[in-house]
Amino acid sequence: PDTVQACSKQKDDSKVRRYISRILWLLTFDSVDEVLSKCLEQFHTSVHIEKWLEWVPQLLAGLGSKEARVFHAILQTIGRVHPQALYFPIRNVYLTVRGEYQEVLARHKNLVEYNRNLPDGDPTKKEIPDQPPEFAR
Repeated sequence: PDTVQACSKQKDDSKVRRYISRILWLLTFDSVDEVLSKCLEQFHTSVHIEKWLEWVPQLLAGLGSKEARVFHAILQTIGRVHPQALYFPIRNVYLTVRGEYQEVLARHKNLVEYNRNLPDGDPTKKEIPDQPPEFAR
């Protein structure tokens, strides 16, 4: 809470950036009880929303981590005030993930086809499902 309060009272952008980077770093050491996450989720609005704008890529990248709930809340707040600031980064992440998934599908298809073309009794021939495993998020 002290770092969030200090961040909300600062006018100097460089100090605010330093505080926000420290907050995001500290979240990685959050306890099982998620005390820091709950605190930030409750008090993130005390920091001017414009100060969070430059952290959008990091917040989007963090949606796959244990701090996702907090990052989602911050992104929702940003989206209510500045939806255009989220559109391009979200689209960029979507296109990147979609491209990676298409590569996984293509590799899996090639592996299945290669495996089918192996002669029966070949020791390298394995049972491969027709559908790839769930794509890691």
